[in-house]
Amino acid sequence: VGKDISLNQLGAEFDGVFLSIGTWHESWVYIPGTELSGVTTALHFLEGIAKTDQCEVGQHVVVIGGGNAAIDSARTALRLGATATIVYRRDRADMPAIAEEIAAAEAEGATIVLYAAPHRIVGSEDGRVQALEAVRTRPGEFDASGRRRPVMTDEIMRIRCDTVILAVGETVDLEFVK
Repeated sequence: VGKDISLNQLGAEFDGVFLSIGTWHESWVYIPGTELSGVTTALHFLEGIAKTDQCEVGQHVVVIGGGNAAIDSARTALRLGATATIVYRRDRADMPAIAEEIAAAEAEGATIVLYAAPHRIVGSEDGRVQALEAVRTRPGEFDASGRRRPVMTDEIMRIRCDTVILAVGETVDLEFVK
């Protein structure tokens, strides 16, 4: 679609068209330091491993997020010989990842830091990741998803790392329909 046949052509020929395109456009974390060398997204990281079986990853990986892509990224980093710390802003029960996958990640050696939201990524003078600073959160009021909204506190923690993987969700990339 878009090369051999256009969406307009499909629309003219059929009463309905169902597009099952997936969510391959990653959401971004807008914090200082995302431009540093050593910051990547979960889908980019996982796709690189799947295609080449190689991907540059440091010795200490921090994964931001609590979904399946975050868990897969942490487990993959562990299998590449790195340490893996998952940073999630809510409680474990609110993590959208499959519970068995979360338990398996911990069994493989992943550390999960709950009630922590990314604040900034700290870099070296040569532009490489050195640490993630995260703000401790506490549970607030319930939001539309039925989970407690994280409320920032004044406590900032620093997690040493040389790779940060952003796994904060995916959306539909609708560029092709334009």
